[in-house]
Amino acid sequence: MIQDIKKYAGSLRPQERIQKKSFWIGGVIFILAISTSCLWFIFVSGFFRITQIEVSGISTENRGEVEDAVFATLDTSSWKPWDKRNIFYAHTDQLADSITENIFAEKVSVVKVYPNILRLVIVPRQRRVVIVSKGQQLLVDTRGIVSEEADERTGAYIAGLLTQKFFADAAHVPVLITELPESVASGYQVTDTDHVKRWILIYKTLVDSRMQFRYMAMDTLNSRLARLKALDGTDILIDIELPLEPQIDTYAKFFQNKTKDVFIKEYVDVRVPGKIFVK
Repeated sequence: MIQDIKKYAGSLRPQERIQKKSFWIGGVIFILAISTSCLWFIFVSGFFRITQIEVSGISTENRGEVEDAVFATLDTSSWKPWDKRNIFYAHTDQLADSITENIFAEKVSVVKVYPNILRLVIVPRQRRVVIVSKGQQLLVDTRGIVSEEADERTGAYIAGLLTQKFFADAAHVPVLITELPESVASGYQVTDTDHVKRWILIYKTLVDSRMQFRYMAMDTLNSRLARLKALDGTDILIDIELPLEPQIDTYAKFFQNKTKDVFIKEYVDVRVPGKIFVK
């Protein structure tokens, strides 16, 4: 075969050899030009630049926050020689995790819709708590700022908790009873973002575990000791700075094995996993 090719090449006249060589060079240049044009169109032209965010699952007034979180995540990603908002390099799983954390959502799903749309489906999380103090029922947002006092419906729910008619559930706002230094008005910052988010997550963990309690009480907003008011009026003592699951498990096992001669008058302390202190 090689000898045949050599014979064929040797049989070509100089002019034919030049034509053949020019043909191959031209072909290579054409292919490079097409490839470069495709790369430019995909990565540089802006045709695949993400310009539209479609959001479902949350109220309209919160969509600006979501869009800001999306573009902030894209723009702060690792350095790339092309547009950071290029849809081909938007990693949906990583983007969903980042947005979930940034907007404090329960879950976020991200789907690419070519050429330039990201479609987000958001499962919202509770974003407020009620702090009961000095006769006030204060709605506090995730910034730790009092937005308003509880409305009539929320007030009725809180009254039911206090009178042992209801217990905490996922459908209602978490209720925290404490003693603030003074009465406060709307716009007052009673705590910070980290504290409010922690209380919301604590409530979700407790409710998801099917632990029945009415509300959480703390001596101060900075306390690590929390008292969960049980349905019978006694307290369940937990440490909110330690993992909750072992404490919940300890409490559940205690009641599964509790004998009739064990009476709880004041509290069950489960702050030390595997150990129970009863008074």
